[in-house]
Amino acid sequence: ALPILKHYILLNTLAPPMSDVERGEQLTLFDFSAAITDEAYHADTWKARRPIKVIIGNPPYLAASTNPYDISAYKTETDGVTDFGERKHWLNDDYVKFFRFSEQIINKNKEGVLAFVSNNGYLDNPTFRGMRGSLLRSFDKIYIVNLHGSANKKETAPDGSKDENIFDIMQGVSLFIGVKKTKKTDWAKVYYTDVWGTRETKLDILSKGELSFTQLKMDQKMAYFIPFGSSDKDAYDKGVGLSELFPTNVTGIVSGNDGVAIAPTKAELTRRMDIVKNSTDEKEIFNLWGRFSRGQTAEKIRNDVLSDGTVTPIAFRPFDSRWTYYSGNSCGWVLWPREKSTMGHLLADPTSPIGANIGLVFCKTSRSFFSPFVAKNIIAHRLFSAMCEITYIAPLYLRSESGLTEETWTANLNEEAFNKLTKYMPVKPTPIEVFDYVYGILHDPVYCEKYEQYLCRDFPRVPVINEPENERAEGAFFVSEELYREYVSVGERLRKLHLMQTKQPAEITLDPNTAADMEIGAIKYKNGMLQLNDNKRITGISQAVWEYQIGGHQVLDKWFKEHKGETLTIDSFTHIENVVGLLEETIKLREYLRSLH
Repeated sequence: ALPILKHYILLNTLAPPMSDVERGEQLTLFDFSAAITDEAYHADTWKARRPIKVIIGNPPYLAASTNPYDISAYKTETDGVTDFGERKHWLNDDYVKFFRFSEQIINKNKEGVLAFVSNNGYLDNPTFRGMRGSLLRSFDKIYIVNLHGSANKKETAPDGSKDENIFDIMQGVSLFIGVKKTKKTDWAKVYYTDVWGTRETKLDILSKGELSFTQLKMDQKMAYFIPFGSSDKDAYDKGVGLSELFPTNVTGIVSGNDGVAIAPTKAELTRRMDIVKNSTDEKEIFNLWGRFSRGQTAEKIRNDVLSDGTVTPIAFRPFDSRWTYYSGNSCGWVLWPREKSTMGHLLADPTSPIGANIGLVFCKTSRSFFSPFVAKNIIAHRLFSAMCEITYIAPLYLRSESGLTEETWTANLNEEAFNKLTKYMPVKPTPIEVFDYVYGILHDPVYCEKYEQYLCRDFPRVPVINEPENERAEGAFFVSEELYREYVSVGERLRKLHLMQTKQPAEITLDPNTAADMEIGAIKYKNGMLQLNDNKRITGISQAVWEYQIGGHQVLDKWFKEHKGETLTIDSFTHIENVVGLLEETIKLREYLRSLH
């Protein structure tokens, strides 16, 4: 649809005048239906005389769109010049391309109105800052009506009541109205309003025009199209960002087909790989795979398996480790393996001088803030959520290509960021202490609640340690050396729990305690009882543990749903005992951190 729309509007607004015959010849190049062709032909007389100055629509949303259109103007900082430096982003969504295309038409005509109802992700997603900056430069006034309704974000109205989408979709939506009248060079004034409630309530408010707008104060760096920022933002910004502190980081791998490329056991993975290795024709590989993702072929998968890759565990979901084959080759066994130059540091042999490496898992999101996690292997891109959060992993140590001697391992710490973080400490901490400090403070409910609106909109930041009073911004979250030591201690404890290096199994019970009826079915939890299937239940799991989330996943609920249809063995029951126990301890440690303030 986009190339056709692009051609048609350009034909009628940007191209030099042409005769009716020439115009008719152009339109016949496209396979429009007779009715649409006739309508377009007759409407063209007016459009050719008056350039389009009002564009209204509901552009399609498709995050993985391959429709060609140049959106490079949006891949910048808000200044419109500096490259934003992001390799993975959602700017290829079709609605973004429609925004850019329409903006260009209005800029060419030097005045006009753009009115779209669209995906509302661009309002505050940090990656879309260049898009927002471009729109601010193009228009004089911008009106935003945030209609919310995101099932992905599980949105509710501020008073806790139900919030519904105006459409039957999961993604929240908003209205954008941009008005251009002048050739001004400064940013547009932005007026914003929220509309919450049921679908009927929202449509009624819109039909009556009962909207009250507030002018936004624009953040020069991010240009958010929502109310954002307060007096403590300067204090938060003085901290050190995780991507600055741990500069070598990468998003989780995308297998393209989790059901085949990621196996529950090493033996099962080997069996699947042998089918590919020993295949005599492509049909055998296709029968195993079921479907190929874009760019994959049977030949590429077979060549990849025959290359010099590694069979490795993968952190698939929280406390759910599985197996995959990793070579770093795109469109092979793994669709998007990300950079092997980063992931390769997490393939280290546990017998190496540093032992098994670990990585800090964190998220860049526009949802509520997610505390970090830790992994000792490569990670799947949906480790944190099945929605749109972008999950990163930063290895703690980096291995040079020269070998596996102790001298070739270096900490993944940026010197400038490390010095900023530890500037006022009499003794510099070790890399693992820095890791534990970050892990501890980002599990502190007090810190996370204070800065939640900032933590969830870009890479999280942590405070400079022991910063003198005369150097601190007003309202800063102060981390004394004493509090720093508490964070390191709790962070170490949490790290070992989440890596399951420390185990303290909970007292949970099978009822009835027999070997029969152990298949995991359509689980249901209520009042401390988890119904495993019609005849079997597990008791002893508290409500707080059952509801505990890591990233966007409710940990236990997700584990059982991912393993539906499997038999709950002694080993897997023991695993659940340990997960319940470590979650209980995690909740206690978070409350201990709260008590320190």
